[in-house]
Amino acid sequence: MRSMHGGLGRSRWRSLAGATVVLLSTGFTSGAWAQPIRVPASLVTDAGPANGVAIWVHPQDVARSAVLVAEGDAGVALYALDGGLVRRALVGGVVTDVDVAHAPPAALNASSLVLAVDAENRELLLYTVDPSTLALTPVPGSPIAADAGVRLGALHVSPDRAEASVIAAEATGSVRQWVLARDGGGPVSAELVRAFTVPPASGLGFQSIAVDDRFERLFLADGFQVIRASAAPDGGSSAFLVDAVGGYGGLLAPTDVALFTERDGRGYLLVADSAREAVTVYERGDLNQVLGSFQVLPNDGGQTALPLERVAVQAFGMGGAFDAGLLVTSGVAGTTPQTAFTGWGAVAGAFPTPLRTDPLSDPRGVTTDGGTVPDGGSGNQTPSPCPGCNPPSVPPPPAQVGCACSGAGGAGAVVGLAALLVGLARRRRT
Repeated sequence: MRSMHGGLGRSRWRSLAGATVVLLSTGFTSGAWAQPIRVPASLVTDAGPANGVAIWVHPQDVARSAVLVAEGDAGVALYALDGGLVRRALVGGVVTDVDVAHAPPAALNASSLVLAVDAENRELLLYTVDPSTLALTPVPGSPIAADAGVRLGALHVSPDRAEASVIAAEATGSVRQWVLARDGGGPVSAELVRAFTVPPASGLGFQSIAVDDRFERLFLADGFQVIRASAAPDGGSSAFLVDAVGGYGGLLAPTDVALFTERDGRGYLLVADSAREAVTVYERGDLNQVLGSFQVLPNDGGQTALPLERVAVQAFGMGGAFDAGLLVTSGVAGTTPQTAFTGWGAVAGAFPTPLRTDPLSDPRGVTTDGGTVPDGGSGNQTPSPCPGCNPPSVPPPPAQVGCACSGAGGAGAVVGLAALLVGLARRRRT
């Protein structure tokens, strides 16, 4: 995940064909800015520096699952659950993002898919993982040719698991989506089905992308705001604000997004904040109510929060310290990469009102039982875009700010500018 240089100035919002897109330059009115909860890591490795992280669950033996790290010109690295390096796959370019999809459509003839974004060669690389050797094997038909400037990528499997697609984004906000298909044992084909643009609010550009498969939602973070769009191939181009610098979540520099998914449709949206070295936790769903934030500490008793730029999470229990799920966080302290593995049970239990765990939420065959989003809406609802301040489909609770059209004031602008300067000072190497 790489930012592109540009000016800090941005218009407050812009209207695109068929969509009104939120673009903030000042921030929300002040909200909940509580001190983050502090949780010690289970282990800390020198994996990275991580442009992106993803968790792959082994199809037969969960103890042999792996954490995948996009390590730039070092390719994609696979780390065992004990933090040890298993192997690297060199792609001949610069890997700026990585993602995993479990249980893709049967027609693709794969128990899981791995996506690696090669920004240097403008390619989207598809792999399978050999369950015996954990080697990455290129999928026939890969790579997919992408546009210049591509930096981010995510895999999307439809709720009925009948269709899989690749979504790629540039730092500048250009988004493309390809639907994958395969005829028997032949090569995988990729049909471009959607293209739209979501201009980022900050000069840093978009730095992360994540997809909620069940509710077909696409999330993007740009160091200033987190926005949401549809992940469905026919989902159009509308984008909606989730939170931003100065908003109710206390964000200062949101750099990554991850989804904790539960079997009943509930879950959490996790946002990594590199300025606070904290992960902010929101309810999954329509309103994304903020529940608090936490920092990951070293596992040697140190009290300084570990650096944070990337986050990944898996609800499924994988044994030992990770029997209630696995959280992976990664950042760079000076020139030293640090990637931490933390049991989700430890994170959940550290909150005054414990967060939920769902260790039976198996990504290799999750059922889609038609559950509704638990905070007041269905998976098909979307809030109104902020410009014009139309009320969202379900009124937000008083503690939340659903619009930034007034009340942000000079303080919000100062906070936003400070966050951007912090982000500029913390950019990782290519």
